[in-house]
Amino acid sequence: MDPSASTAELKQVWTQRLSELNDATAIERSFREAQEIFRLHALRMNDFNRVASLPVEILEEVFLAARDDCTNPHGPNLTWLSGSNWIVVSQVCHRWRQAALASTRLWTIIDAEMYSPNLRKGLLQRLGPQPFGLFASAKRHQEFLSCHELRQRACTQMQDLTLFFEDSVVFPGSILDIIFSHDRCCEDPVLQRLTLTCRDPNNIYWASLRRLSSNLKTLYLTYLYPVGPAPAVLPRLTTLTFAMVILTPSEGVPGILELLRVMPVLESLTLVSCTFAESQEDLAVVLPESFAIMEIRVFSQLYLHQGLSLSRLLEQSAGDRKFNAQNLPIEDGRALFAEVKKVVDKGHTVREIVVDFRGFGLIDVNVEFRTTPNEGSYRIHFPHVSPPHWTAFCSSIAGIDLRDATLRVVSDDSVPSMYSPNINALAELKRSTVSIVHVSGGLACSAIVDLFIAMHLDEEGFAVLGTPSLPYPELRDIIVDNFTHRSPPSANSNLHSYSVPQCLRTLDESALHLLWYARARRNRAMKPLRTIVLPGELLQKSWVEELKELVEDGVVSCDAHSHSSEEVETASCRAVVLYRPVFRAMTSFEARYLAVGAPVIGMLGLLWSASRHK
Repeated sequence: MDPSASTAELKQVWTQRLSELNDATAIERSFREAQEIFRLHALRMNDFNRVASLPVEILEEVFLAARDDCTNPHGPNLTWLSGSNWIVVSQVCHRWRQAALASTRLWTIIDAEMYSPNLRKGLLQRLGPQPFGLFASAKRHQEFLSCHELRQRACTQMQDLTLFFEDSVVFPGSILDIIFSHDRCCEDPVLQRLTLTCRDPNNIYWASLRRLSSNLKTLYLTYLYPVGPAPAVLPRLTTLTFAMVILTPSEGVPGILELLRVMPVLESLTLVSCTFAESQEDLAVVLPESFAIMEIRVFSQLYLHQGLSLSRLLEQSAGDRKFNAQNLPIEDGRALFAEVKKVVDKGHTVREIVVDFRGFGLIDVNVEFRTTPNEGSYRIHFPHVSPPHWTAFCSSIAGIDLRDATLRVVSDDSVPSMYSPNINALAELKRSTVSIVHVSGGLACSAIVDLFIAMHLDEEGFAVLGTPSLPYPELRDIIVDNFTHRSPPSANSNLHSYSVPQCLRTLDESALHLLWYARARRNRAMKPLRTIVLPGELLQKSWVEELKELVEDGVVSCDAHSHSSEEVETASCRAVVLYRPVFRAMTSFEARYLAVGAPVIGMLGLLWSASRHK
């Protein structure tokens, strides 16, 4: 081939291609081809990427977790911290974005503080028929709260509403009237949870809340109390919370006692630093059978006594009552713990006292009561008890009959010796008349060391010598669960290096106090210890053999005790199971009564069994 001809042809081809590049259509076509190549490459890569190939159901849960990750549990004032994290997560790849756009559950919480105005409206448009919740500020988001798109959906789709009033407002209920003012708004809005928070004390008229009350299940009011004629009944309200509210009735203002009478299915009542002045005309309110828990949180002695006055006017037969009090003087602590004695005076019997060591200087105390075997249990909770108040609690139960009660010591996060450098926390309970001490938790090995030492201490913290009284005078059984001495979660704890072998060596030394205690009960003609349950690794200790001679029913392992405690209802034991409540109610029951009652109970059980097979 002629070189000159070849060069001419090549020049012609390149001239044609360069001329095509000047054409906008050719440039756009080349750009699209490059994008398609990149897209095909990304799709091929996604086939081998487990993150990109996750099912839609899992991706939706990931987005929901990212959305709810920053939700603050300490009240509505800080709910603005939650928000749009899930939007960033949804942009990982094209498939994640498509899954987020197709998920209607992601659009069901509208946080006006975090989302822009355009995004708020976009969320409303993508809702479809799904129910949703709204978090907004009454002043900063007034335009959004009054927009047509929101009011159109409020009555039929809004199930959760949280409003925060920054400044003083004359009529807080007017915002609710605006939100639920659409022409198509039904008579009974579907709103189930309502949270209203003010910065200063204010009132809201029941006229603004009455139309919302038919389906309302949760009501949370801070610095805001409803006034005016109350509804005749709040048929579905189960959770009620008042924070920094005056609960005393006045002219035109129904008091808390009057409101509770129109809540037939109430389950939870929480009062946070509320004011209540008791009068002689106040009548006690019997809470409904559905009631589960009442919590009183106070941060000063002023609110404590007012909360206790209100608590005495609210009667419940079962459930929990929690007193969360902090920064109180010792005298006020005694008044708080006196609630246990008042419950006993009403006919309740203490069934169990749970002492949970939560960390340095903190104990959670739960006292469980039972009136009759057929009724449910009733519990009083005292969280975060400090060392000075712990002494007051132990003194408050010293005169209560606890012979049928169990002292349960839970040592998962800390041990009694770390509670206070000045006192042995378990030694403070030595005057109690509990019959069973049950120690459990991952740090139970250290807890029983403190228990054994407490059995050899007198009133002043010295070893008992010639005094006539022994600690835990009615104690019969000691139960220690299996333990694995793990490190507590507290970063400030110095127990991380406290290993099981070291704890067992300390336990061998403290067991001498237990042996002394068992001998002292026998020498002083007191009822001996009945049963001691220990983990399997302790049964091989030398002191256990000597202990067996001092215990009535011997020393058994945890596994054997758990197996013997399992009760299976069969044809042979049905009569005993049937009449177990009778025996439990007989506080003075002794073994000799069984010789007379067993034939009668056995015959009744056989007749009942035969009647079931006919």
